[in-house]
Amino acid sequence: MKVSESQFHIDPESRAGLQAQLRERIVSAVLQRHFPPGARLPPSRRLANHMGVSRITVALVYQDLVADGY
Repeated sequence: MKVSESQFHIDPESRAGLQAQLRERIVSAVLQRHFPPGARLPPSRRLANHMGVSRITVALVYQDLVADGY
């Protein structure tokens, strides 16, 4: 199963950085079981384009999540 990039958004008025916001959204969704085990996150380029952020922002978040066991 693939996770749609439409499930992700950022709050431009938040004091949290872009990476922190994206990471929190993904971790929260995983912990609340909104993403089933084995679900694939959107490719970093597509998610970055959807969110209006740099691809490296998404790639760094994905790397952190893998390193933390998500």
